[in-house]
Amino acid sequence: ARAAVGAYPEWVEKYATTPPEHLAAMAKESAAFERQPTISFITPVYNTPEATLRAMLDSVIAQAYPKWELCL
Repeated sequence: ARAAVGAYPEWVEKYATTPPEHLAAMAKESAAFERQPTISFITPVYNTPEATLRAMLDSVIAQAYPKWELCL
């Protein structure tokens, strides 16, 4: 069964939100990885609404893994 479209914000709150203490633990764990590749986020931004772009930027900046680049 498919969930109603309006249920997505509730799903995000329940399953896709990581508590700050978990992010800190993940960041510490990732610092010990033997291999630490750079992850590239390649994002088109043509005609992107500002609110959507800001939400995406906030999401990328909040990553626990520090070795990333953002290509806009």
